[in-house]
Amino acid sequence: MSSVDLYTETYKHYDKDDQQAVAFPTTVALGQVAKYRINKNNDAILDTAAGTGKFIADLKRLFPDAEYTAGDLSDKMIEICQKRNPGVKTLVEDCTKLGQHFSAESFDLLLNHLTLTYLEDHEAFFKMTHSLLRDEGAFSIVSGIRAAYSNCKQLIAEFPNPTLREQLVSVTANDLHVPETVESCCDLLEKTGFKVLEHHLVERELIFNEFDDFVRYFQEQGWGLQYMDVIGKQMEQVKASFPADLFPLQPLYD
Repeated sequence: MSSVDLYTETYKHYDKDDQQAVAFPTTVALGQVAKYRINKNNDAILDTAAGTGKFIADLKRLFPDAEYTAGDLSDKMIEICQKRNPGVKTLVEDCTKLGQHFSAESFDLLLNHLTLTYLEDHEAFFKMTHSLLRDEGAFSIVSGIRAAYSNCKQLIAEFPNPTLREQLVSVTANDLHVPETVESCCDLLEKTGFKVLEHHLVERELIFNEFDDFVRYFQEQGWGLQYMDVIGKQMEQVKASFPADLFPLQPLYD
């Protein structure tokens, strides 16, 4: 399965979000948006990777008169988003191609949360998003960073199957599209025309009580999908091979 297919499959449990993998960092982002856009209730807002539309629903409580557009590459996610947010304009599209659908300076606020792992060229994406913003517009971005992968290594070390363990280590080494650090992401944003007003590094404890908790977390975290492509091919074998006393796994930090 491709990463797109794997992502689409997460719609079945995406909103469950056991480890607050989505809710925790996006709550911080919501506070930032509220802080800097509080007097901008008539904004035109584009969520470039809206998922099931939970963040838009939160924004609508703060900015009920804004005009919302939700984009996502998964039709399943967009379907849930539409049901959650009636009247919101929607578009099934890869976020890197949204510039083909909108003219320059179309929006006052752009959102991109937990999506950079899918994008090989962050600089090109940032340039495109900057072109879509009006003067005094804002861009809210949430992303994992490579340091989070150090926690994955603890889990990978527990995989009893040496072949699978080597495959996962290879993924870790070669397929990291997330930013190296918060600072490197900020530097690239500045390079592409943005002025960074505020940034945060957020961490929280993770506890996996069973194998399925671990699987859902990696599916919910965009950067985990590279792992799931490997694990998914032999899921039952992997699950059965874990020692019963391995879980709960704690503490881990994301």
